[in-house]
Amino acid sequence: MRPSATRLLRPTGLLKAGILAIVTVVVLPVAGHACNIGSRTDGRDATWCFTASMDGKPLMRDTARWALNNLVSSTVMTATPVASCDPAVNPGVDYRFADRDLGAGVYGSAECQVWSSSTVCGRYRINANRAEIVAALSSTDDMYSDGAEQSGERELNFKANWCHELGHTVTLEHHPVNFANRFSYYNGEGDRARDCMVRGHVEVSSNWLRYNAHHVSDVASRL
Repeated sequence: MRPSATRLLRPTGLLKAGILAIVTVVVLPVAGHACNIGSRTDGRDATWCFTASMDGKPLMRDTARWALNNLVSSTVMTATPVASCDPAVNPGVDYRFADRDLGAGVYGSAECQVWSSSTVCGRYRINANRAEIVAALSSTDDMYSDGAEQSGERELNFKANWCHELGHTVTLEHHPVNFANRFSYYNGEGDRARDCMVRGHVEVSSNWLRYNAHHVSDVASRL
């Protein structure tokens, strides 16, 4: 069964009410800890580009670059930019970054456009739903948002989205979290990590994002 490449990032009012929202995903348990295997890119050496939807949006571009650098510095992945996102020009590009309307309540997705096999993706579109991310800054609909945009909060949430969706492309799924404070439940991490693979809005108090040690080890072993 082919796993869905689209992941819900924004907790909805259903979660506030204690009702689990049903999303089409495939979750495969991994012995020993809470990470789960998702779809993955077709190798460690990724190429990337910005689609036309990212034109004139420097903050989205800068934060996407930050997320790529974070992925490369944290894991075995490399990332090389290409000039054109046109599939006719660069059919094998791995990551195509896009600002895309994904509907209400969804911040981003890692959308496989070309499948190499049932679990391996040859080309992803990495989406950010800019309108929804920005709307959450001044809304309390997201359980993590205080409803008041602060300096740096917009940048941080774009970073969180790109970091999160790129994580899905290298096998990482969502993992358990303390919904009261958005901290990871992983043991042995020292300071409780604000983690890229936790879903939802990020307040400026979460002023750094990372892949935890379990994630880094998983990527190295799976790619």
